[in-house]
Amino acid sequence: MRGFEGFVFSVALPALFVGIFSFAISGEIRRYWRNRGQCIGTSQEPLLVRSLLIWAFVSFWISLMAFVVYRGLRIHYDLWAVQASNVREVIVGERHFTDRSSITQIMDALKSSEWYSVNHGGWGDETAVVVRLASGTEWRMRAGYHFAQHGAVVIRSSQPSGKGWELGEVFSPALPAVLEELGVPLSRCDTVHGHPCTGSQSHLGDQK
Repeated sequence: MRGFEGFVFSVALPALFVGIFSFAISGEIRRYWRNRGQCIGTSQEPLLVRSLLIWAFVSFWISLMAFVVYRGLRIHYDLWAVQASNVREVIVGERHFTDRSSITQIMDALKSSEWYSVNHGGWGDETAVVVRLASGTEWRMRAGYHFAQHGAVVIRSSQPSGKGWELGEVFSPALPAVLEELGVPLSRCDTVHGHPCTGSQSHLGDQK
């Protein structure tokens, strides 16, 4: 899902869950500390211990939801804040772009990205994209052509080739056309689902 629906499922709903369960946990902790002295040494003590273990598990789940919210907001903030003039190099597959014109085109396409929530597949073989900033920071991403939406799903990760933590995803309607113009079109093949590339099928202008 993209646009407003993508925002709801990737940020709004997880944030709502975090708020509700955090409020419930804080209330439970306050109740426990009020009754702690009365329950020590009584038959209610095991019940309190079990309740605390349950809330500890819920707290861990809340932390995961908070991370989902953070990564969804962070990738959009980073794309909004970065300027093409602060990008030293963009690597798409095996191609290295260091000229200002190419970098500006790619970054403008990424900066115009929409909210997106990954709830199923729908895009083809992914191409590695690395953005190297003048500060030395590297953004490691993968971009895949979405057949139904006719744009690119861009997924950021903490390690190369999608390894490590996934750090959010966006949808770029403009990126496929920009990369095609620069000579590095996104694949129109879907090897994972039994449609491997053959010959020129990997080019954006060709159909599966």
